[in-house]
Amino acid sequence: MTLTEFLLARIAEDEKWRWHIDYCRALDDGACDCHATERVLAECEAKRRIIVGLDYESDEWCFADAPAVAEVLPFLSLPYADHPDYRQEWKP
Repeated sequence: MTLTEFLLARIAEDEKWRWHIDYCRALDDGACDCHATERVLAECEAKRRIIVGLDYESDEWCFADAPAVAEVLPFLSLPYADHPDYRQEWKP
């Protein structure tokens, strides 16, 4: 598994919290912190745009190959350092 694949898998896991927003809105009792969950989803989208890139003209995803992106990926992986698939060589 590459670092890019690892990060995209973790982002997909994080995005599963989307159900929480829908559940909170359905309850509409003010008990849930939907703002925090929406922030997590926005963060997932931002990470994906950094990792994969988005061609704004075609609105299609394409893997980014810029050296600067490669330097950022290890930092994006730090929140997942306790995941069993995390590799120590990915640490910045």
